[in-house]
Amino acid sequence: MTEETAAMSQPAETVGADEVPAPKISLVVPVYNPGPNIRFLLDSLARQSMPAGEFEVVFVDDGSTDGTGESLRAECEKVAHFSYRRIENSGWPGRPRNVGTDLARGEYVFYADNDDVIPERGLELMHAYASTHRADVLVAREVGRGRVVSKEVFRSDVPDAELGRDPILGILTPTSSTGDSSCSTTGSGSARGVSGSRTTCSTSSPSSLPSASRSTRGSPATCGPSARTRTGGPTPPTTSGRPPTTT
Repeated sequence: MTEETAAMSQPAETVGADEVPAPKISLVVPVYNPGPNIRFLLDSLARQSMPAGEFEVVFVDDGSTDGTGESLRAECEKVAHFSYRRIENSGWPGRPRNVGTDLARGEYVFYADNDDVIPERGLELMHAYASTHRADVLVAREVGRGRVVSKEVFRSDVPDAELGRDPILGILTPTSSTGDSSCSTTGSGSARGVSGSRTTCSTSSPSSLPSASRSTRGSPATCGPSARTRTGGPTPPTTSGRPPTTT
């Protein structure tokens, strides 16, 4: 029995990020069998201009079977602001995102996929833009490499976007197939079990996002693009690492 197989029969556990002060941003990453491609994300996180003490990364492993759990657990034990949580396989990234959100301690929560690359100043500039504009929702420009990303919706900044008027907010709807970076505030609502004044950032449109209708201010920002793949490197898997399941 491998270490990962044995871990599947044990209660979910979290490794790392125990005594770190509350950060500005919590980066939640659902993980499933990314193989060596997760190195692209890890390397980009190591290059962030935002000080390590100002953001945390919560990796939630959806039952990987390719050895990712062992290597990622070791990585999180070495990096103070990284944490690792393994859960029973759910078959979809929504569950690990929700688990990660419950564990997140930051003012903002940013959902990244395990094949994303975050630009060096991405976290710093997104947080600054959202704070400056007091944004309930921030949608950051995404650069697609190996996938198609709409350029039209990211043509210019919209400091005060409105639902029904500005197409950029359409990517937050449950039916959207676009995976663009965004932030939103839940206000006093209790979406995903989160209450109080909390802001959420995301690279996609998972079921775990609060209802877009709760948001009052949207801020598309060209300052924080996120590339899905790395030119010249191996092609990363899809968001969940496998074809989507149906219910």
